[in-house]
Amino acid sequence: MVSICFRSKKKIMRNSFKFPAAIIPIVCFLSFCSCTAKKYKDDTTPSFKSNSLDERLLNMNTLFTNSVLKENLEERLKYYTDETLCMPEYQLSMRGVKMIESYFLEIFKREEVELFEKEIFEVITMGNTLVELGTFKKEYRLLGKQNLLKQNGKYCNVWQVQTDNSLKLKAECWGYFHPIENPESLVVSSANTLEDIPVDVNNHIAFELMAVNALMEKGVKTHNAALRSSFFTDDGMFLPFADSIKSGFGNINEHLIEYTSNNVSIDSIHVYNQGFEVLGDYVIEYPKFFVSWSLPEAKGISHGKGIRVWQRQADCTLKLYREIGLHNQ
Repeated sequence: MVSICFRSKKKIMRNSFKFPAAIIPIVCFLSFCSCTAKKYKDDTTPSFKSNSLDERLLNMNTLFTNSVLKENLEERLKYYTDETLCMPEYQLSMRGVKMIESYFLEIFKREEVELFEKEIFEVITMGNTLVELGTFKKEYRLLGKQNLLKQNGKYCNVWQVQTDNSLKLKAECWGYFHPIENPESLVVSSANTLEDIPVDVNNHIAFELMAVNALMEKGVKTHNAALRSSFFTDDGMFLPFADSIKSGFGNINEHLIEYTSNNVSIDSIHVYNQGFEVLGDYVIEYPKFFVSWSLPEAKGISHGKGIRVWQRQADCTLKLYREIGLHNQ
């Protein structure tokens, strides 16, 4: 495991890097070599020309973490594109620099961050695409409030390696291990919303994902934990909403059995995606879901998004290797 830790009252910071360890992940891939510890001063702009992949990732995490602690987006936004997909918990999905910049600028106005720690626990390499999984801790005060708020969560980044060995972000998402008391404080309203991408039924991968998502709908609607578990590989990982990471088929199956043992009636459900890419034996999918549910005393709607890493099996079927699930408000 590689750990990046920044602690600040706006100025004071420390970096620490911990080495090997195994941790449970959820919607992405695998393979991370051990790293060489390196410290960065508060005002240092990291170099991205290193041939060491792990060092490049640590550099990017340094820069991204500093952007939150120092409330400075200038350097961070250089590593986004107009196609970068950003999916924070509770927030509707955003795409591109303009939407993402507006989101962070508003969040910076609301929060006084005192602590921000990140740990990378897994990196999966697929050619020039990297999937990074990690955990984070954050402590902050809302503007004008005295109580210290604490968040513990998980994140997933999808990176593209550039010709100069630097990294650019394809997609990012993060969620929490616990419910959030005041989720509306994490939501930024926007005049722009992303339009759903029409399914190209002539694309065989798009068609295949549409088929497995339809089967997932059936598993959710019928409370069929066995069907839902069958989508995962034996070494799969699942990072569910407001819960701990579930690693391995047995733990995932146990979680889904408990999760489906309720009396919620699923009135309607739609599982689809807002894009995907094929990378050798893997498919990265950016799923969305919309569920209408009811109880004897109440009705409601839940919707959300996430990142899935599908792995092609020996029998040519797709199985879930990693999945992180996030809710909208």
